[in-house]
Parts: sequence; structure tokens; C-alpha cells
Amino acid sequence: MAQKRERSQATLCPKVISHNIVLFLPQPGCSEIADIAFLVDASESMTKKDFEKEKDVIKKLASKFDVGQSKSHLGLISFSSDAQIPVKFGDHLDLLSFQDAVDKIPFAAGGTRFDKAFGVAANGLFSASGGVRANLPKVMIILTDGKQSADYDAVPIERSVLPLRHLGVRIFALAIGDQVDMSELRQIVNDPKDIHAVKDFDELLGNIKNVGNKTCEIIKRPEVLCVEKADVAFLMDASESMTEEDFEKQKQFVIKVAESFHMAPKTTQFALVTYSSTANLHIRFRDRLNQDTFNKIVQQLPFAAGGTRFDKALKLAAEDVFTAEGGARPGVPKVMIILTDGRQSHDYDVIPLQEAVVPLHRLSVQVHAVAIGSQVNRVELRKLVQREEDIFSIKDFTNLVDKSRQLASKTCGIITRPPPVVKCSEDADLAFVVDTSGSISDENFKKQKDFIKVLASAFDPTLSKHQLGLISYSSDAQMEVSFQEKADPKEFEEAWTACHIPRDERV
Repeated sequence: MAQKRERSQATLCPKVISHNIVLFLPQPGCSEIADIAFLVDASESMTKKDFEKEKDVIKKLASKFDVGQSKSHLGLISFSSDAQIPVKFGDHLDLLSFQDAVDKIPFAAGGTRFDKAFGVAANGLFSASGGVRANLPKVMIILTDGKQSADYDAVPIERSVLPLRHLGVRIFALAIGDQVDMSELRQIVNDPKDIHAVKDFDELLGNIKNVGNKTCEIIKRPEVLCVEKADVAFLMDASESMTEEDFEKQKQFVIKVAESFHMAPKTTQFALVTYSSTANLHIRFRDRLNQDTFNKIVQQLPFAAGGTRFDKALKLAAEDVFTAEGGARPGVPKVMIILTDGRQSHDYDVIPLQEAVVPLHRLSVQVHAVAIGSQVNRVELRKLVQREEDIFSIKDFTNLVDKSRQLASKTCGIITRPPPVVKCSEDADLAFVVDTSGSISDENFKKQKDFIKVLASAFDPTLSKHQLGLISYSSDAQMEVSFQEKADPKEFEEAWTACHIPRDERV
């Protein structure tokens, strides 16, 4: 009888334990460690019944992650007409207590203000006070069945999400039903593939495993380092100075650099040229590619193994890449990254680099050179770039891919830098007549000084015969710098900097 009782208990207990595990503690499907925030739509666009199902989705999805002190931390933001943080990262370090906190979220039934949710996420949850940890992936999962409310003070989606992008937060959107504005969600996520659309919450509840796997893939992605708006072109060396194996490494390097940017029509666009004895355009800015398509094209690039004609690559970039026809955007920073392991070929028709690069400088293109190996002629490359530090040197192809994020970070710095000043090589006597009267505020007078400094710096006495003169006027006029003084740009700048506002009335 005792043996029969033991067998009976042995068959009954697993059922109870199994039931509890399925309901509360299923095995996590994602072992990646991250700080993961759920944005819960508590607006009037959904019924109270659907709101309860939304909370069930969050509880089940949370169970797909390994939660703990040294593991993943979960946070919560509830939003409607306003946004709150019911759970900060680290508040609940076990799954059950987090799920209890989810159950306690009230149904607000107000408007749908994504912008307020993003503001609270960036300034509150994904901050030190919100418990976010350094050097770990940051992920935000937003659930919604509606669209942003058209309130008078609503911040446009593309602007309100930017602080999260700058923090490196990876965003995954769950769109429920047919009332979701998909164009809004495409502005929120890093990649259109990061939107998971379903017809209703029941379908979503039945597809939690797939959603958890997608989230885990997002966590594994390299962090986006740069979200600046820019048009960036790669000029890849496909010449015989390298092996085909090294060319493959160069392709992987370009892919890794591009993955460090937020590639989208409203942020960073990429173009790509290969060069050897000739230059070929493979990707234009106007193609507006996503990361996957860009990667596939790069992986299929042919190895030409001809000469090394920088000049032809520069000409193609100026005429077909950084143009309106090529998809370059007006008013957007333009960056060109030229990669090489060699030097310009000595063909009879070669154009000197200091001349070949001028059209790009006139287009305000910032040039960055990646010099690979010991056979690169740095003197040549220096003619292309604005500053010596714009040459990025790598010892050999072995370490090339490992340096990709370092280059991406430097490139992002170039994007935010003022465009290069194009030097004028024509002979000229240039005089500035400057208002220094009291009608100009201190702030505007400083702006006037800065403008003239930049304009004067375009005239280089080492290239031609330039003479700079300066007259200031208010109640009287005064010669600050005469042509006879033969002032170079630095001396002219010093004289102009010394000018002040006399605080009288203009004549």
C-alpha cells in the first residue's frame, strides 16, 4: 500500500509542478543579459479587456528572459495622456515579483502620447536614477494598438525618439490591430523588421515564443554608435595592390562600420564606390537601402585587381554620388571614407590628388582616409583630408574588422564637425567694411566676427597673392588693417578679434 501511495504521489506531483512552471516560471529562451523596458499602452484606444490581455503578453514575454541580480533587469513605463514609471530597472530581480507589478498597472484610458513615453524613458528609466547599467544592451519593447494623439503640444515621433537613439536604445514595436499607424512605428524602430504586427492580442499571445526570439536577436545586434543625419560614401580599393582575401576583409570592415550607424532615409544614408583602374558606383544615396540589402550588395562586390586610380574614384564621387541626382540631401553633412592599402598609379592621364579632390571640397564633403598597411603614401592621403588626424591608420588587414567601431566613432565626430573651408586660389584684394556700432548686441557682434574669420580663412597667401583689409565703422570709420600691411589670415584674425563695439550710434 505504501509503495502504491508513493507511485501515486510521484505521478501527481509532476503535474502540479509542470503546471506551475508553465504558468509562472517557464525556462527562459534568451540567455542574453540586457536592460529591457516594456512600454505599456494604457490609452482609450483599447478596451479594458484588451488591456488585461496586453499585461498577459508582457508577463509571458518577460518569462522568456533570464531575470536576476547579475542577469537581465526589466522595467515598465505606462503611457496614455501622460507617462509613468511603475517599475525601474532593478526594482524586481525575480520574474514573479515583476509579473505581480505588471498586474497592478491601472487602466488610464486617456490619449496616446508616444512622445511623453519616450521622454520618460530617455530621461527617467534609461538613466542612472532609473537603474540602467553601463555597458549592457538597452532594449525597449513598445506595445500599441493606436497612433499618437494629435494634441497641440505633441512632439513629432521622429524628434521625440531621438534621445533614445542617442542613448543606444534598441526598439522593438508590437503593433496590434488595424488602427496602428505603421508609418509612425517605422520612425520609432531602428529597422522596419523590428515591427511585429498581429491582428489582435490573442494572436500575439499565441506567438510569444517567436516574439521572444526576435527580441533576443535585437539584443545580440551591435550597438548603434551614431544616429546623426548624414550622407556617407565608401570608396573601396579593389586594386591589385591587395589580395582577394584582403578584399573580403575590407568588405566585412565596411559592413561593420555601416552597422554602427542608424541606416534610414531620415538619418544616415550610404553610397558605395569601388575603384582600381576604373571606378564603379554600386550604391547611390537615392537607393535608400536597409542594412540587410546593403550588406548583401557589399558581400557580392567583385574584385577587379587593376591599378589604383584615386582620381577616378574622387571624380565619380563628385559627379554621381554627392549630387541631387545621386540622392545627396541638401543641408545634410556629407562624409566620404576612402580605403586603400597602396598609392596612386603613375598613369599618363592621372590627375594630381590636390586637384582631383577640389570638387568634393566645393560640395562641402568631409574626407576621411583609411590607410591599411605599410605601403600607403601618407603624403598623398594628406592632400585629400582636412586634418592629419583624418587619416585612420591600420597596421594590416588582420586587425581591420576589429577597428570598425573605432572608425565609426571617429566618422560620427566628423559628421558633427563644420564642413571644410574651400581655399580660393585666385588673386584678390579683399576688404571687409564692418559695422561696430552700438546697434549690434554683443551676441550678434560675436557672430559677425566668427563669420568674417571663416570667410577670411578661405584666402590663403601661400597659394596666391591675397591681400586682406579691414575697416570698422560706427560714428566714425577707422582703418584696422590696410593692404600695405600684407596681413596673413592669422594676423588678420588677430586684428579683427581685437575690434570692439564702441557703443555709439551708427552713421
